[in-house]
Amino acid sequence: MNANSVPMTLESLVRGAAHSGEPPDNPAPHCSNPNCPFFYHDDPADDSWRADHGSYRTRAFGEVPRYRCGCCGKTFSDQTFKIDYYVKQPVDYITLIKPLVATSGQGNMTRFTGLRYELIQNRYERVARFFLALHAAIRAEIRLGEDFALDGFESFAISHYFPNNVNLFVGASTEFIYQMGFAQLRRKGAMTDGQRARREELESFLGKAPPRAIEESVARLLEDICRWLKAKGFGPRRLKTDEHKSYERALKRVPEAQTMLSHEQYSSRAARNMGSELFAVNYIDRQLRKDQANHVRETVQFARCPAAMMNRLTIYQGHHNYLMPRRVRSQRKGDWTTRSELLGVSQRRVWAVVKRLWGKRIFLHKTELWQEEMRTWLMQWRNVGIELGRRVPLYIQV
Repeated sequence: MNANSVPMTLESLVRGAAHSGEPPDNPAPHCSNPNCPFFYHDDPADDSWRADHGSYRTRAFGEVPRYRCGCCGKTFSDQTFKIDYYVKQPVDYITLIKPLVATSGQGNMTRFTGLRYELIQNRYERVARFFLALHAAIRAEIRLGEDFALDGFESFAISHYFPNNVNLFVGASTEFIYQMGFAQLRRKGAMTDGQRARREELESFLGKAPPRAIEESVARLLEDICRWLKAKGFGPRRLKTDEHKSYERALKRVPEAQTMLSHEQYSSRAARNMGSELFAVNYIDRQLRKDQANHVRETVQFARCPAAMMNRLTIYQGHHNYLMPRRVRSQRKGDWTTRSELLGVSQRRVWAVVKRLWGKRIFLHKTELWQEEMRTWLMQWRNVGIELGRRVPLYIQV
């Protein structure tokens, strides 16, 4: 059977990794202190650097062994290295991910599962960090170069008075989403006198959105993509955008972009069909409108928080890049080729990375993220003047 005819879903990957028949991983493979030399310990068979340090009992996981590092004295347990670190109620992550990428909102999932809204959001944050790590690992193995398309996907969080742009850096040939950035915007367009007065009122005590947020976000995306192109030895590539002035200003801010990227601009008013030079980003725009409840036009399931919105988009990005067949018509004929396969990364390799990462607690200091991804990981996206409204756990900074 041709490899392209074999469907690869997150469920099949995760269940397959869990029942692969291989010996279980070392439950405590390294020290959890990023300042300890054994934090970067890379021999899972060698546990001579740590000593047993008793155990504790939990209602969720039963008896949990503890250890002490022989170098720095840090204590930790089996749970320290699992995706359910600091969790009081285990859940089946697959049952939460599948509806998320198929236009179901968190309110619906609360009713379907009986789980609290806050618990579901916490689990999405954990899964988003898994997908960020998966993306970083697979991106390092891409063997085939392509040109790029860049555009902003406009949405909002909290209300229409807080619009934002999700800046999408996409493969022009494969629609592979290389990276995403976030920029809060000021509400624009036609408004009634009452709406304009409300905008002024909000801005008077919250502050205005940064005037060059798109330019700054795109500049960070360009810095990382140019650094990556140079490291991979791919050479100069075309960058296709519409005629937004922020893109021109961002390119001027990044010296490497002058030589690594050939900027081509096209009208955003042109027909949005497969013959368009901007088809790749237009396609992603349509998919997000179709598959993410937060972004369905005139939605009643809009995002209440930019940080949470970006976490959900990160999960969708992983599904889109590594699990979703590229074309529905081809899938119906048995061809399940994914976008990562088109870039030279086999299903077998994706499976191996998922097996290594899934179910584990992923440490920031051991993951090579790009700038905008770092902000998503640390839940730093905000509307100006509005707090996150919940505690950001310190352990995600380790």
